[in-house]
Amino acid sequence: MSQTIQKYDPVFLEAVTRVLADEGGYVCNPADPGGETNFGISKRSYPDVDVKNLTRDQAVDIYWNDWWLKFCFYRLRGDVAIKVFNLAVVMGAPHAVRCLQRALRACGASRTEDGELGTPTTRPPIHGRTLTRCSPRSAARRPDIFE
Repeated sequence: MSQTIQKYDPVFLEAVTRVLADEGGYVCNPADPGGETNFGISKRSYPDVDVKNLTRDQAVDIYWNDWWLKFCFYRLRGDVAIKVFNLAVVMGAPHAVRCLQRALRACGASRTEDGELGTPTTRPPIHGRTLTRCSPRSAARRPDIFE
């Protein structure tokens, strides 16, 4: 993993470490619509990948290129980036971003719920200030991942 540490930014490394811990190793559950899965990478989403023999470093590289960079999670800071990234792996990136946008709106920020991490979503006041200054009533409407 020493090569990985030099290639990726520290926030991504923390986020992907949490995802890999949550997702675990190889699973082939016939009831899972994703089919074979390893490190959260499914055969359904990656039909050309040898999921059964996928290494941790290969999974990290997929998450870096196909998730972190593609969906612009690097535009967020710290814990917000980590939590939205983790949620994206579970439910899909656009839906996870909509959850962030909905949480920001519940906290009084004017944001459109379009599922994209563009400048309107990432501009201040985000990154802790808006999310931590929510009223208890607003906080109750936001996803648990933002507590």
